[in-house]
Amino acid sequence: MKIRLLGAVEIHGRDGAVRLPSEKARALLALLAWRPNAFLSDERAAEEIWGGDQPVHPTGALYTCATRLRRAIAEPGQSPRYSVVARRRGGYQLLVDPQDIDLHRFRGLLAEARHAVRRDDDAEALEMFDAACALWSGLPLPDLSIEWAGRARAALEREWLGARTSRIAVLLRMGRQGEAIPELFQLAEQDPLDERIAAMLMLSLHRDGRQHEALRCYSRIRAALVEELGDEPGADLRFLHTKVIARAPELARPGGIRVAGEPEDQLLLRFLAMA
Repeated sequence: MKIRLLGAVEIHGRDGAVRLPSEKARALLALLAWRPNAFLSDERAAEEIWGGDQPVHPTGALYTCATRLRRAIAEPGQSPRYSVVARRRGGYQLLVDPQDIDLHRFRGLLAEARHAVRRDDDAEALEMFDAACALWSGLPLPDLSIEWAGRARAALEREWLGARTSRIAVLLRMGRQGEAIPELFQLAEQDPLDERIAAMLMLSLHRDGRQHEALRCYSRIRAALVEELGDEPGADLRFLHTKVIARAPELARPGGIRVAGEPEDQLLLRFLAMA
C-alpha cells in the first residue's frame, strides 16, 4: 500500500487507487500519514479536522471516520479489524513504513541529495533531487479544506521550493546553466523578491552569454525591493552585479565565484550554497 500527500490525498493498493469515502476520512488519513507510527490523540484529531465546529460526540465521529477508512483500504478478504489504522487508547496510529508515504520518501531523497553535495558528488545529488521532485503531482492536499491542511500545504511548498532551488544550484555547479534558466525564470516570476533565485538566474544568464538579460534581472529585483520593502539588494547580490558588469572571468567557472572576504578556495556564493 502506498499513500500520497504530495498532490491529492490518495491510497494505492494492489489493485490501483482506492476511493476514500469522504473529506473527513481523507483528513484523518493525512494527519496520521504526516507522522506515521506516531500516536494521534482523539482530541488533537478532532480539533484539526473540525476546528471550532465540533460534532456533538467528536470521539464517536472520529471512530466513524476511522471505520470508513479501514473498510476502504482493507485488502480483499482482510478484516478491517486488522487495518494499518490502529486504535489505541485515546487515539490512533498509522502502522506503515514511512517509505510507503510519498512525503517521507521525498524527505529521505532530499537528505541523500544533500549528503551527496557535501561529498562533492554532484551527479548523485542531481539524481536524488530529480527522484525527489518527481514524487510531486501538483499542489499538495488540494482536496482538504481544513485549516491544518492550509498550514501543512504552506510548509510543504517551502520544502518544494527548497528542493527545486537546491537542484538548480547543483546544475550550476556542474556548468549546466542552460537547463536551469527556464525554471529560474518561472521561480523569479512567482517570487520577484527572492534574492537567491535572482542571483542564480543572473549567473545562469551571464554564463549563457546573455549578459544584458542578467543585468535587467538585477534591475528588476532592485526596483521590486525598493518599491516593496524600501531597501536595496543585499551585499552578495550587489557583489554579483559588479562581477557581471565587469564580465569577470571567474563567473564562467562551474561552481560559482569567489566571495569577497572568504578563502580563495570557496568558489560558491553564499546564496548558492546548499540549504
